[in-house]
Amino acid sequence: MALVSYFLGLLNGVKWTKKLLEAISSFESALELYQSEKIEKDLSFLTVVKTFEVLTEYGWRQLKAKVEDEGIEVQSP
Repeated sequence: MALVSYFLGLLNGVKWTKKLLEAISSFESALELYQSEKIEKDLSFLTVVKTFEVLTEYGWRQLKAKVEDEGIEVQSP
């Protein structure tokens, strides 16, 4: 779970919302499923990709809000 730890480090000091916490949990579950090989690799890989996409989106929104609260204008990631 080094990737999850890295991503969480980027969000240090950011207020975490319920959606962000759920996205983190879903991503961790998807990674565990992918590593367990209980379902087809292609399907579990797509699950990991989608949950990472959602996690990144919620993380970006929270990070953007924090930066804008500090008076810095942000356009895109």
